[in-house]
Amino acid sequence: MDGVPQDVPLVRSTVATKEAALAREIMDSSYGASLRLSGRLEGQEMRLARTDIDRFTIDDLVLPGTLRFACDPLSRPLVTVTGRGHLGIDCRGHSNHPRPTTPL
Repeated sequence: MDGVPQDVPLVRSTVATKEAALAREIMDSSYGASLRLSGRLEGQEMRLARTDIDRFTIDDLVLPGTLRFACDPLSRPLVTVTGRGHLGIDCRGHSNHPRPTTPL
């Protein structure tokens, strides 16, 4: 990656599933909180491609179907941009449903 010093560790990983229960486990584990995922994957694949660079993480997350999250407070900031479809997030009594391409 351009601009990343050679001594900074760069770790890439990808995980995918069509099973809703496993998708929930992956999301909870990845974000370190109970996200209480609800909805359906509709037989399509959920895919999480992650790049860790030192203390910074970039996720490319594909969530097919209709999904909703109600989450516990996260241990670090999270910025989400939905490429297409709809994402609903409820956290600490606040609800947000951004339009595609709108950062949250």
